[in-house]
Amino acid sequence: MNPSAKGMFFGLSLCQDRRFAVRAVMEGVTFSLRDSLTIFHELGIKCDTVIASGGGSHSGLWLQIQADVFNKRVKVCEVSEQACLGACILAGTGCGIFGSIEEAAVRFISFRDKVYTPIPEHVKIYNEQYERFRELYRANERFMI
Repeated sequence: MNPSAKGMFFGLSLCQDRRFAVRAVMEGVTFSLRDSLTIFHELGIKCDTVIASGGGSHSGLWLQIQADVFNKRVKVCEVSEQACLGACILAGTGCGIFGSIEEAAVRFISFRDKVYTPIPEHVKIYNEQYERFRELYRANERFMI
């Protein structure tokens, strides 16, 4: 959680093209999100399923990468404006329209049918790559100014 952190590519070779760079960005962003999930875990916050949103939630490849990196199921909300929906749920609950946030959530939140589940072989590889990602960060942190 370093606001000064910079991105970098590691391990690219001349035989790789832009597809490798794009996938590396997807994996790097997902590894950073895994850092956040690790903090939740350390705080005792249970999380069995991740809900994806935003532009990246339109990429099946990226959603599968997330499921594999997090080793958790990944679902996508049907509503494209999740922040607005959340604000409406909170406002409706605060005004007494709904008895609870849970009641409103059950009424208004729905998910796409497709759920992305971790693929064990990928999870093993990504666990190893995540450790490399963390080591590379620690080794280069002093250059991120």
